[in-house]
Amino acid sequence: MASTILVPTDFSANSKGGIRFALQLAAQSKTSMVFYHCIPYMKPTRWSDARYDAYVKEEKENALKELVKFIKSISQSIKKSGTEFVVQQSADVQEAIVDYAREIKASAICMSTRGAGRLKKIIGTHASGIINSSPIPVFVIPKNYRKNPVRHILYASDLNQIGQELKQVRDFAKRLNAKISVYHYDYLADVDEAKKKLEQVAKRYKRPDLTFKFQKFNVDQSLGWHLEKDVRRSKASLAVLFTNQKRGWFDKLFLSSKSVDVAFNSKVPLLILPKDS
Repeated sequence: MASTILVPTDFSANSKGGIRFALQLAAQSKTSMVFYHCIPYMKPTRWSDARYDAYVKEEKENALKELVKFIKSISQSIKKSGTEFVVQQSADVQEAIVDYAREIKASAICMSTRGAGRLKKIIGTHASGIINSSPIPVFVIPKNYRKNPVRHILYASDLNQIGQELKQVRDFAKRLNAKISVYHYDYLADVDEAKKKLEQVAKRYKRPDLTFKFQKFNVDQSLGWHLEKDVRRSKASLAVLFTNQKRGWFDKLFLSSKSVDVAFNSKVPLLILPKDS
């Protein structure tokens, strides 16, 4: 069964990475693409409904032409079948993207990130907001990404829901004919008792397409540092993380989730999925 990926763009150079990655997925599997642009415009209080509706209609028509032109400037070989171009208008771009993804039952949202400083993370960005709120998986792609087949997936797991999460990762990997390396970072990974428990997990979920790597977590470094190092060593073409969206507003505002931190610093494509409570 074909899956559908929603690919938002604001026509910036930074957004091209997400578009290129979506094109790569479409080339590897039965994936349909919906290229999407949202006009962040609110109705001026003095405008009549008729004037506002006419303005929005004209803006959407112009934006649709620009959207098609922008995508074709990146790839001239886009298949007409299974590809759509959609423009909407909303004062809340983040909410519009997630709502439309749900409406079309998209299997994922694919977007680029240009990175963000600490202040901008606290204020919020579309990428971080969508990661923390979307019930739909999100691909976060470096702005300088160039098309490269997904053949090796690094899945960073806390092992808490390994069976359920691994099934999702394997279902995705099968469509791409990709192998999976499961990485778990643990402060006690070098302690005999802990090592035995970890080895039991590996034995239980052993499959021909899976390998397990248990790494000692260096407390002086971030999860992003560990992940980047192991992605380079393993030559993985995609990293997968699950994020907990059930945290309180204080945590979300001041303490970026590990998934968001990794997303803003990663040099490889990431697939971030919501973790069940």
